[in-house]
Amino acid sequence: MILYYWMEHPEEYENVEENTNNVLGLEPKEMASKEAIHDLYHFLVIQQDNNIASNAEELSKRMIEKFVNSKCYHYKTEEERKEIIKYLEDNPNPENPFIDY
Repeated sequence: MILYYWMEHPEEYENVEENTNNVLGLEPKEMASKEAIHDLYHFLVIQQDNNIASNAEELSKRMIEKFVNSKCYHYKTEEERKEIIKYLEDNPNPENPFIDY
């Protein structure tokens, strides 16, 4: 069983309405770490389109889009935003298509 960051650190997330774009009903709080942001959006992006699970470039792109469109983004300083975006670019964590997760 995979333990996700959002399972172990619920204090970094706020509950929102669940929908097809957010099956967990979670959003990162304003003080959420880059790891918290990454893990949530990584999970949600793959849930929305499992076909890109092994495509590193597309995963990064979509995680960044989710971050830029989040409330959390607006609370972060420009320096924090750049650091988080760089982290999402450098750590897409694509799934291995030969492993059944």
